[in-house]
Amino acid sequence: MLLGPLSMADGQLLDGYASERQVAEREPIFRRDEEAGSLVILLDGHVVVGHALDDQPMKAERVVHGPAWLDLSSAWSHGHFACDAVA
Repeated sequence: MLLGPLSMADGQLLDGYASERQVAEREPIFRRDEEAGSLVILLDGHVVVGHALDDQPMKAERVVHGPAWLDLSSAWSHGHFACDAVA
């Protein structure tokens, strides 16, 4: 479980805020310069998390396999994403 046990009401409340999208291979999921307005969860697949540099290969810090949270803290702090994430 990603969040631990939830009541039916809590689950329905979270569903009301959720949006789902599919991304193609090598497509950015988020970038460091973007405001983190939401929490991002990877439901399925693999994501490289690290630092994307102009005209250079991505400097990977870790590979995340779904299901897993991606950069869970940035949205809570009302800041920018702390890293780049690419499918």
